[in-house]
Amino acid sequence: MKKLLFPLFCLALIGFYACGGEDDMDDPMEPMAPEYNINIISPTTDDKKVNDKINIEVDFTEANNNTIHHVQVRIVDKADGSEVYDAPSDAHVHRTDGKYEFRDEFNLGVNGHTDWLVIAKVWGHMAGAHEKSDTVEFHVHPR
Repeated sequence: MKKLLFPLFCLALIGFYACGGEDDMDDPMEPMAPEYNINIISPTTDDKKVNDKINIEVDFTEANNNTIHHVQVRIVDKADGSEVYDAPSDAHVHRTDGKYEFRDEFNLGVNGHTDWLVIAKVWGHMAGAHEKSDTVEFHVHPR
């Protein structure tokens, strides 16, 4: 009987941890909680003008050089939340060295006298796991 109980106990224990739910710590792809950092280099908080071409530069890092699974960079209207920019096209970047540099250009074909948010986000293997974000706000003047 003891020979049968031990394997059943082990299976139950494995099942308990394999179906751990929302917490990414139960995900075998994440052996420890990642320590993500985001550095929005550009755009800055300096005012812009309608139709300016801005550089978008965001560095994502993981403090222990573990995998960066997903990233997203968005530009949204602060007043109504409407989105004018969302990249990369595939958020799953899977950088195993713990570093991901996002670079792009964007033409500010938006209305003047508006405020905008650049929202950079990084998260783990599972959707929303260990999600971290950073924001930069800037104003756009008419030409």
